Amino acid sequence: MRKANLLFALFFLSVLFFYSCKKDGELIPAFDSGNANLVAVDTFSIKTSLVREDSIRTDLSAYNLLGLYNDPIFGYTSASIYSQVTLNGLDVDFGAGATLDSAILTLQYQGMYGDTLSALSINVFEIITQMDKSTNYFSNTFLAHDPTPIASLNFIPNLKDSVFSLFDNKNKAPHLRINLGNTFGNKILAESGGTNLANNTNFTQFFKGFYITTTDSVQNSTLPSGQGSIAYFNINSSLSTVTIYYNDTSKYSFLMNAESVKYSRFNHNYTGTDIEAQLLGGGDTSVTYVQTLAGVKTKIEIPHIKSILNEGNVAVNQAKLIVTIENNSDVTYAAVPTLTLVGINDDGTSVFLPDFFEGLNFFGGFLDQTEKTYTFNIPRHLHSMIYNSSDNNGMYLLATGQSISANRSVLGTQKNPNAKLNLKIIYTKL
Repeated sequence: MRKANLLFALFFLSVLFFYSCKKDGELIPAFDSGNANLVAVDTFSIKTSLVREDSIRTDLSAYNLLGLYNDPIFGYTSASIYSQVTLNGLDVDFGAGATLDSAILTLQYQGMYGDTLSALSINVFEIITQMDKSTNYFSNTFLAHDPTPIASLNFIPNLKDSVFSLFDNKNKAPHLRINLGNTFGNKILAESGGTNLANNTNFTQFFKGFYITTTDSVQNSTLPSGQGSIAYFNINSSLSTVTIYYNDTSKYSFLMNAESVKYSRFNHNYTGTDIEAQLLGGGDTSVTYVQTLAGVKTKIEIPHIKSILNEGNVAVNQAKLIVTIENNSDVTYAAVPTLTLVGINDDGTSVFLPDFFEGLNFFGGFLDQTEKTYTFNIPRHLHSMIYNSSDNNGMYLLATGQSISANRSVLGTQKNPNAKLNLKIIYTKL
């Protein structure tokens, strides 16, 4: 027993001696397993680099986004909506001599991101390119449209207050109302009882849909830093319609539901930001970034992980990657609620890590609002990185909810003194 105590004391002192100059794979000073074969380390080098995200598919998204904001860190981000409109039934007939009262586009609010007091300026255009349910639409897909707006509107998103419908004499859930004007309304009324309103095949050829976008783009906006917002809309809601009011007492609502093709388009302008500098190979090495809306993601590499085998084979008992938010970077603009970590194949494509299939409660990635950290459990993947060269291409840290939220996160790298990226490993020597 005395010999064992002496060996432990010598071990403890040696760890303290080398603590100030730890190298990759050296022991965590506070760890004492009581088992000479069980080892804990948190000193492996972690390399990070910023990568521009690929386009993402958005035609299957639950919500559609619209707006423009100027993030002091990320620069300008915008979101636009393309959507078909479909008939509510067949052989639509407004009756002889129908007279237009108004044509209103309504979009039900789902949420928003950014400055809640900033006004948005938008235009509604008519698409001149046919949309097709058999086509996949992505965040960078552009469809041609008529250059003259059907309607324009300045508004401040209001997600709290219900909207009173004079026609229905009742309050309805918070939504945006856009008056499409008499020209559009009379264009629809003129087709009453005709072949263009006979079925959806004919109608979607006659009127191909809406392109709803901000008046300014990310390239020409003069919106001050810290202003603007992106609103989230539930276009599949029964409240999201195009309604023709006519003859003072009648209305007909065209649908924008799950049967209608719709998608969101996103744009970013990183000019003059640290993100631009990092994408060009420079910038602040103490922080990295993750952004939704097909923005940016972070590549993580652990170049010396195989050195863990220098003293023989091991079994990984635990591996936690802990990612910390940079101090005060989420005060005005909320961080991404959940990140995920994926592997990288030899051809550069992404693949789920084996630990992901253990379930999200095990795998992690949720933001701890108290600690301001995201924690990932990746023991199976780390074991593969150690023993299989094909699994050592690095990992991508990226946002979930890419197409339905506008959040972003500023994260510390291993060089950050206050928000340090850390990998904690416990393994058994075999």
